[in-house]
Amino acid sequence: MARNGRTRSGLRPRSGFTLTELLVVISIICLMMSLMLPGLTRAQRQAEQAHCLANQHQLGLAWQQLVAEQDDRIPKLSDSGQLRPYVYDVDEVFLCKSASVDDNEKSTRVGSCYGFAVNMCGWPYDGFKERRTLQSISHPGEQLLLTDIDPDSLGIEFRPVIRSRNRWMWNPWAGLVGVNSQNMTARHNDGCNMTFVDGHGGHTRWRDRRTLEFIKGTLNDPTEASVDNRDLRYVVSILGDKLDANE
Repeated sequence: MARNGRTRSGLRPRSGFTLTELLVVISIICLMMSLMLPGLTRAQRQAEQAHCLANQHQLGLAWQQLVAEQDDRIPKLSDSGQLRPYVYDVDEVFLCKSASVDDNEKSTRVGSCYGFAVNMCGWPYDGFKERRTLQSISHPGEQLLLTDIDPDSLGIEFRPVIRSRNRWMWNPWAGLVGVNSQNMTARHNDGCNMTFVDGHGGHTRWRDRRTLEFIKGTLNDPTEASVDNRDLRYVVSILGDKLDANE
């Protein structure tokens, strides 16, 4: 090599990438990111789902502590206030990360992103046997305790079905303006998390297309959404013992 830095051919040695090489590298990086992004998004949603289920577990433990302090009697709940002392009054326990910011603000104002089955709140529920004590629940692993609810819901009661003309149907979107009295959600992979009285929980995916349409408001007729709906049958089965044992 010559003293002036040139090679014997008279050309200076190359010290960097050409524009074409840089464009190729950038294209490869973009391609790799496009392949990885769906997986990262899916992982984030799964993490949010797991965090939500952990919140439900904490609320379930709080409910059990409250029941124990009331001599096994199921307390009457209308908001989250009675449970807050058992979770150190931490707002995050009542908030779902998959809910939007506005929804989380509503849940702080109204009560919770999670709702308890009405009969687990100590209130009667038409068509179901009333629950007064924890020992009155014969199959706690099959009795729903709490689940995700729409933060627009009125209170923290999960009241998804009604008994009408001797048959079960989804609760209509009725009630106060801007308030969801039906209160089901599908914010976790077209489904929701559910926790049962015995403490176990998991994700339930809505299987009937009409259920998702009804939740999202694109199907407004509860009768049409309810006929031969397996999601409806499942929800009815986990809400408790029916007054009519033949159902």
